[in-house]
Amino acid sequence: MVSARPPVLNLRLNSRPDSAGLVRAALGGVAGPFRLREELVNDLKTAISEACNNAVEHAYRGEGGAIAVHFDVGFESVDVSVRDWGGGFQRLAPAGDRLRVGLPVINALADRAEFLTAPGSGTEVRMSFDIRHDPRRDGLLARVEESEDLEAWTPWRRGLAGDVVVTLLPRELLGGLLEPLTNALAARLRFSLERFSDVYLLTRAIAAHVQSAASSGRVSFALAADEQRLDLTIGPLRAGASRELESLAASDRPEADVARLADELVCEQIDGSELLRVVVKDCESAARHPA
Repeated sequence: MVSARPPVLNLRLNSRPDSAGLVRAALGGVAGPFRLREELVNDLKTAISEACNNAVEHAYRGEGGAIAVHFDVGFESVDVSVRDWGGGFQRLAPAGDRLRVGLPVINALADRAEFLTAPGSGTEVRMSFDIRHDPRRDGLLARVEESEDLEAWTPWRRGLAGDVVVTLLPRELLGGLLEPLTNALAARLRFSLERFSDVYLLTRAIAAHVQSAASSGRVSFALAADEQRLDLTIGPLRAGASRELESLAASDRPEADVARLADELVCEQIDGSELLRVVVKDCESAARHPA
């Protein structure tokens, strides 16, 4: 059932009550470029949310853990997997448990669904949604290239960490994904309205810069939100791309907002490419919400 092609989108999240909301935000960013039907997008969001909620509530019992979501748009189907490394179904309880609602919902919405679990190995939910009868399907993958597995496509990608880690193909999807995810995390931090607006401008500026500065058709980024501080790490960028960004600080180009609005900009050289780290803080929010 799972395509041999690489997923268009990989996400790795920390297990939290709002994990499903972050995944829904990411799916909204993918739906537009691939012209997925609204009904299909709603089904995808609902089914994937149920799988993520099951991982949060049952696999980790409210404790910390990782959830991985793989999303692949193919010519005949949209294939999704949601994976955790928790206790597996064996730890699930009574018929009144919410899981008894979640699994039937997934079965009802997906054209095909599999639930794989083993003691101590976690659970993987695989879902497939048929698009063979969608008249727009022939154009869905026009810009997606064949490639190696996105999960291990470059050495430094495995070092990214945060509340959300994303690898996507093609990089043109970046704007639609980065904006809703940064907005969601800024809202979690209760950023002030002014700083929230800065995050919006900063996100658009970074996405614009990466379109011209990326050294690959694939892009990875990590977002971490903690104590009125939002950290973004993104790459790979071609050598010299960060210096170019700094040189634009006084210009009227959209990319100038990166240097103007960020509290910290750090460039790390890895394997002949650059990794850009951007930090945004909200001191006003910290004053209103002391620890």
